[in-house]
Amino acid sequence: LFLGDLSYFCTEEDLCAIFAPFGSISTVRVRRGVTGESLMHGFIALDSHEAAKQAIAELDGKIFMGRSMR
Repeated sequence: LFLGDLSYFCTEEDLCAIFAPFGSISTVRVRRGVTGESLMHGFIALDSHEAAKQAIAELDGKIFMGRSMR
C-alpha cells in the first residue's frame, strides 16, 4: 500500500504500530531524501489482500501523528 501525507516525524516503527492490528506486515518503508529527511510518504505490505482492504477502509483519512493519512 502507498501511504501519503505522513508526518515528517513518522518512522517505520510508527507505521508498524498502527498497521499491526490488521495482520502480519511483510515490508514497511518511509521514503527518505539523500540527507535522511522524510519525504512524507511510504509503503507497507500486509500478508493478505483482505488485511490490506480492511486497513484501507479503516485508516484512509484517519488523523495519524497530526496529519490525515491517505
